[in-house]
Amino acid sequence: MTFVATFTAAPVQLRRGSVTFKNGAASVGTAPLVKRVATFSLSGLSLYGHSITA
Repeated sequence: MTFVATFTAAPVQLRRGSVTFKNGAASVGTAPLVKRVATFSLSGLSLYGHSITA
């Protein structure tokens, strides 16, 4: 599954860096922030019961 985080109201300083993706409180990975967009792929998730945030 691929997750995309887009920062539309972010200040100019947030055009680069990295974003941490979490499943509940657990970090599941990071992705580079490129032009306010971070894309992260994660496999092995069960069908229900996840709260993915960036």
